[in-house]
Amino acid sequence: MSEESKKFGAQYDANVYSSYRKDTPVELIEKIIAFLKEKPLDTAVDVGCGNGQSTVILAPYFKRVHGSDVSEAQIEQAKATRSLPNVTYAASPAEKLPFEDGTVQLLTAATALHWFDLDTFLPEARRVLCANGVMAVYGYLNMKPLLDDPAKAVEVDELYIEYEKALESYHVMSRVSLLQNRYKDVKFPFEEVNRCPDFRCCFEGKLPDIVNYVSTWSGFQNFKKVDSKGAEELLDYFKKSASPAEKLPFQDGTVQLLTAATALHWFDLDTFLPEARRVLCANGVMAVYGYLNMKPLLDDPEKAAEVDELYIEYEKALESYHVKSRVSLLQNKYKDVEFPFEEVNRCPDVQCCFEGKLPDIVNYVSTWSGFQNFKKVDSKGAEELLEYFKKRLYEIGAACNMSSEDSTTLYRNFQLILCRKTKDGPFV
Repeated sequence: MSEESKKFGAQYDANVYSSYRKDTPVELIEKIIAFLKEKPLDTAVDVGCGNGQSTVILAPYFKRVHGSDVSEAQIEQAKATRSLPNVTYAASPAEKLPFEDGTVQLLTAATALHWFDLDTFLPEARRVLCANGVMAVYGYLNMKPLLDDPAKAVEVDELYIEYEKALESYHVMSRVSLLQNRYKDVKFPFEEVNRCPDFRCCFEGKLPDIVNYVSTWSGFQNFKKVDSKGAEELLDYFKKSASPAEKLPFQDGTVQLLTAATALHWFDLDTFLPEARRVLCANGVMAVYGYLNMKPLLDDPEKAAEVDELYIEYEKALESYHVKSRVSLLQNKYKDVEFPFEEVNRCPDVQCCFEGKLPDIVNYVSTWSGFQNFKKVDSKGAEELLEYFKKRLYEIGAACNMSSEDSTTLYRNFQLILCRKTKDGPFV
């Protein structure tokens, strides 16, 4: 066991880790299980198991699952909160596994390998694995919001870089760099080593979840022990930067118009809406608007209906890749949102027409967050879906004597909600 691992295990707050680290996604485990050749599945071992988040998810597939971690506090947390009949836990180092030679079919290390003494652990892992046994090493560096605006996504990346830089002297860099470099410098002593493409996992959450997550970093925890005030100031800076809509840099009652263009559904509304009210002056207005689709303006009602059906089909194909709770807010025209203003006007849709070409529509649907997520998971499948959308759209256009090269009228139906603050103070 590395000295850094001993220190980390002894000092780490198991409750913080359990509260703010996300469970291992089922999709990832299913990929690992599919890679295993030997059936039936008997024994799995999760090393560096922490509070058992990455251990219990193996239980449905194996007769026996064992989780080990150097931290006794983490193991106690695992036993208390993630106990199952076929799952056992023990506080023990990854470098000395309590199993006989060739008795383990799957050994996993979830965002943990960089803490081990690899010169000792890797031969030990090979020792306990049976013929055709698998060691699955996986991990992630950052948790981020899925943003449609590329410029804002870059800002989040830059914020993480800034945060990491501030913690650099508090991280055990030789360990963290192994993970940051995706374990590229690690020589795995196995006949078959597969470095899989990144696997993006989406889940429902709020921006505070990200702030809580970065507070679990070992570098932040080390900084906090040395300079508690400085660490909290850094975390507060990260929080304010990561949540710009929820923390507006204006004094009370100083803004006359606040707009949110196809964006409101991405905000933490419990925080944003009171903040919007705070900065608006008396009779100040918040304008919320957005659109879902871009379509050609067709004279033939039947062909227009075919375009509508094509969009429904495309949306259905991407359903599992969208952050549904967010997109559904926009799809439902924010009907479920309670705006804290005295005057709320839900206007009829505003149709906005402009000149364009059919390829503009194809390019537009390729920017959808659901499509981008699909592309990360299955690039070929995503491109085939987009090609199908394109082909079908062009067929409808051709039936209306419209080619992909022709300039034509396109339109977007904008939803518009106008909210007026007529009184100072909180909404009653």
